Amino acid sequence: MAQAEDLVVFKAVAARPKDIEDATALLVLYPRIDRVRVRQRVRQLAALAEDPAAIGALEAAMAAAGAPKLRGARKRPKRMSAATRASLRATKPRSRKAR
Repeated sequence: MAQAEDLVVFKAVAARPKDIEDATALLVLYPRIDRVRVRQRVRQLAALAEDPAAIGALEAAMAAAGAPKLRGARKRPKRMSAATRASLRATKPRSRKAR
């Protein structure tokens, strides 16, 4: 199954105005897209096709999408209290040792 990164690459290689709009929408909807990987792949394909238009299309889509806006920074998980750890240990089934 194609991932969002793959679709952006395909859209950039096609480089039609509608494809650039679609790539922009994907970049906005999926802010965690690996933009470095997408750029590398588009550059590789543009070099093979000897057509630099794909690179320009990708850069236009990325500029239109703007910088990725992540929804909040990752938070550290809260530490369990000693009482919680003890209650979890008490309810956890103990393994039987082989005799």
